[in-house]
Amino acid sequence: MVSLTFFGGVNEIGGNKILLKDRKTKIWLDFGMSFSTSAEFYSDFLGPKKCNGIGDYIELGLVPDIRGLYREDYLKKMGRGKEEREFDGILLSHAHLDHNGHLDLVRPDIPLYCSQGSKCIMEMVDATSGGEFLREKVSFCFVPKKRGEGLKRLDSREPEGIVERVVKVVEKPFKVGDLEVTPMPVDHSLPGAMAFAIETSEGTVVYSGDFRFHGLNEKKTREFVEKSAEFEPAAFICEGTRIDSNKTETERDVYNTVTKFCKDCEALIIANYPLRDTDRMTTFLNAAKDHDRRLVVNLKQAFLLDAFEKAGQEAPKLEDVSVYIPRKSWGLVTEDVHPDLVHGDYETWECGFIDSDNSITCEELRKNQSEYLWHCDFFELKELIDVKPMKASKYVWSVTEPFDVVMELDEQIVMNWLAHFNITEITRSHVSGHANGQDLKETIDAIRPKKLFAVHTEHPEMFENVEVVEKGKECEVG
Repeated sequence: MVSLTFFGGVNEIGGNKILLKDRKTKIWLDFGMSFSTSAEFYSDFLGPKKCNGIGDYIELGLVPDIRGLYREDYLKKMGRGKEEREFDGILLSHAHLDHNGHLDLVRPDIPLYCSQGSKCIMEMVDATSGGEFLREKVSFCFVPKKRGEGLKRLDSREPEGIVERVVKVVEKPFKVGDLEVTPMPVDHSLPGAMAFAIETSEGTVVYSGDFRFHGLNEKKTREFVEKSAEFEPAAFICEGTRIDSNKTETERDVYNTVTKFCKDCEALIIANYPLRDTDRMTTFLNAAKDHDRRLVVNLKQAFLLDAFEKAGQEAPKLEDVSVYIPRKSWGLVTEDVHPDLVHGDYETWECGFIDSDNSITCEELRKNQSEYLWHCDFFELKELIDVKPMKASKYVWSVTEPFDVVMELDEQIVMNWLAHFNITEITRSHVSGHANGQDLKETIDAIRPKKLFAVHTEHPEMFENVEVVEKGKECEVG
């Protein structure tokens, strides 16, 4: 029997964790974080205790209690014995946290199949934010001291303190156990997004991941639909984030709004858009060029663009933007001191951008405000004090509107900062990374699956002829 078990993404947006079994082969479709369930118990300053391994996650139902899935150091800390690997792989649709957020709990010898774009993003998060998506930092391990007697904690700076995850970048059809898998690129608000067609003993299962038709790469999604229909799938696992919406705005609409808003501005233009959304970055880059401005990105964005360029991925070129170097620690970047002293204020990964020809500091941005369109997200608002934007400056809000209390409070903080600097010209322009209701229905009609499973949605009842899914309950494909 071929079966699907949904451990996340059921009656919620995100948190996809779907187990597919066929004969002796067992694979996961994503292993994401459930924002809604996590928010019931945790907040920014309240999280799981590391000393409990995965115990807190299991206790609160954030991940399933399944043998042979999780990393050994965490299991050992919980008092669980050694477990043999039980799974053949994880197919990752893309690198948004609601799809990959709990990969750091999974044992690294379970192969991860993903796109080059997703791999670059996870490498960026690991390098710049201490993530463990692709490089597990071994915990709860003691080793002999190199000098003297006794033990010490294993340090992640030592070679044995890091375990590299098995990662397989896929572009063409590949085998996982008894399964033949075809990756299919789709358009989404993050580069590297993919859907998968999995050929099982009882027919093909198509998993959509997240997709849309209104971005800069609509063609990819159209080709995904056509290819999926050719498989005559036994089952289609379809995301349904916006099944209840028929809004039709496109990425082109964002460009038109931003370009019009920037016209005749003789001061600084400040924009907040998603950090890793290179399509949105392209939109702002083109708008900046239209008004003879330079787009200014932050250090993490620079790292990502550099990684994409080296990997041959489609994204803005690093040379086409300016990189903002914030004053950190002692603030030496704007002082006349030796570069080695300046580098002492920064992480190792940041230092390579400090001395580049296209780096700028608050001084340049402050002196020549009419020459720049500056990306400044929520966590960079404190940079406004150093930049001191002119009263005539404008602000573009290009992220999703708040949908919970925390986001509403954050929005008020943004408004307080803008008001402090007398920035009153503000516009909003954003489009979703997900297909609307009409596009979803047309996609399903075109693919014509024998069974339909709706995930990543709060409204599965709005789909026609959809299978009833319960969290943790096994469903037959055939």
